[in-house]
Amino acid sequence: MFSDRHTFGLFAFVGLILAAGCGDMPPEADRQTPSSPSTPINPETGAENRLDPLGDREPLSGSSDERLQLADSLARQRLFDQAAPYYSSLLESDPDNTDVLLKRATAWLHLERFEAANADLDRAIAIDPGNGKARLLLAKVLHLTDRPQDAILQLEQALAMDLPASERLLAHRNVAALLQESDRDDEALRHLDTAMSLAPINVELQRDLARLLASSPNDEVRDGDRALVLAEELFGHDRSLSNAEILAMALAAAGRFEEAANWQRRLIAEAARFGHLDELPRLRQAQNHYKERRPAIGVPMGRQSRSANTE
Repeated sequence: MFSDRHTFGLFAFVGLILAAGCGDMPPEADRQTPSSPSTPINPETGAENRLDPLGDREPLSGSSDERLQLADSLARQRLFDQAAPYYSSLLESDPDNTDVLLKRATAWLHLERFEAANADLDRAIAIDPGNGKARLLLAKVLHLTDRPQDAILQLEQALAMDLPASERLLAHRNVAALLQESDRDDEALRHLDTAMSLAPINVELQRDLARLLASSPNDEVRDGDRALVLAEELFGHDRSLSNAEILAMALAAAGRFEEAANWQRRLIAEAARFGHLDELPRLRQAQNHYKERRPAIGVPMGRQSRSANTE
């Protein structure tokens, strides 16, 4: 009946510029950290004391270009603990190099050294206030350290700058998600509408917008008819559990509660069949809303979207 794809996805904060300066890194699901024999730890840098793969020189030796090339290579392999000391050595001689500051901040972020990442990004922005990539990455750090309002500010400032189209779309999605978490649905809607005008056939944007229109507690934002148009198009292209859930939500928001409850009953059965037992309580909560002729306001959100490819 349904496919187990994009299962119950809403928007967690989407990864923005997490690989700043390493754009050719493989997708998250395809990345693996190579295993390596145990090596001594450098007490000054906290990194493993490996020989420079560019030759038999001691660690951190070589020209600036060689060290940058090596650091970027290590970062692409997700060996961030080894890449960071090379970036640090480059910054010793060129402390105002914003590109290297962003790359080291990215390494700190992957290593969950958020204060260090924040410091590098603050410095990069002080040097170059118009650096949109630095602000996008800082927003990620602020989100991960539970400072959503500061993250919103950085995203909105980044959107006032010249960004590549893909980064602009992600920024609109992320600021919309944070605004919704802050009960600022009217502002979130404006960001999603702007993003949709830039990429009208972007499926993830369509999902975000349909969910907001179907479940917002703000009567001026909730629009069942518009949500239903989006939901029917989504489900027509992909009969996934996630899209089925959005369709039920949209039906309820449009006042078609009996259809929504019946649709939700089928969705619950399919979720159980695919083994998503942890999702059943909130799916049943939504079904109870529909039976009581209420939209899915206040129903907990699903986990972040993923693709299971089980068709």
